[in-house]
Parts: sequence; structure tokens; C-alpha cells
Amino acid sequence: MSTTGYAYTSGSEYAQLLALCIFCFKQNLYFYKQNLLTYN
Repeated sequence: MSTTGYAYTSGSEYAQLLALCIFCFKQNLYFYKQNLLTYN
């Protein structure tokens, strides 16, 4: 099984994707809070 080798080679790409997802999630959470503040 070469799963460990594959995970090692694509580790950086996975980290970048994870960072992008976290960034988008924080952005959405920020806009969501802003909408709650404006509509309340």
C-alpha cells in the first residue's frame, strides 16, 4: 500500500486546501455576524 507516500506528496496541497477552507469559513462567519448586527 502506497497510501503513506501519496499522503506525504500531497500533504502540502491538502494543507493549502484546508487553509483555504478555514479562511472561507471565517469570512462567511464574519459576514453572517455583520448581517445579524444590521438586521437586529
